[in-house]
Amino acid sequence: MFYSPGKRLGIFRAAIWGISKCGKTETLKGLVSQLPPQITRGNWLDYDVLSERDKDLLLEYVPVRLGQVKGTDLMIELFAPHPDQAVSKTWLQLVIDADGIIIAVDSQTSRLSENIYSLRSLKELLASANKSLMRMPVVCQFNKKDLPDALPFEVLERAIDLRTAPVFETVASQKLGLIDVVQALSKLLVRAL
Repeated sequence: MFYSPGKRLGIFRAAIWGISKCGKTETLKGLVSQLPPQITRGNWLDYDVLSERDKDLLLEYVPVRLGQVKGTDLMIELFAPHPDQAVSKTWLQLVIDADGIIIAVDSQTSRLSENIYSLRSLKELLASANKSLMRMPVVCQFNKKDLPDALPFEVLERAIDLRTAPVFETVASQKLGLIDVVQALSKLLVRAL
């Protein structure tokens, strides 16, 4: 967490981790459209006007103001890799340095093995920095629950096996369940603080 005593501002950083096209971008877009502008500060980058070189340097980013705790303004910065961007060193370092993680799982039957492999990769990445999912604030979203081939909650929960992490069913394209995910992560981050 970044803390500025002079400004009485604390900033948590959270990464959204998941396989390609699992709904990371739609989650951020959905949050920006659902939350009041003063909470997100209206921040959403227009990636269509950026050059290809600049896209490689940027991550998708949404700041969310959480309010005050003991006279300190708290904010959570949510990051996800840009869809056009391959996994970069910048993104991997951001995940390692994150205060919390949202794991976005694509609920489609055909994507289960990719989700499991992605979660294993995340655990290995964190282990390389002596970190563990079990020791940090983590929330999981089972996304795309509106699709006909979406796996049942119990099957996904058993396969993903995050034990005590809160899990929510979401449909990011319809903005369903997204605020619940961020609220749960925010509570975990504040509690860890």
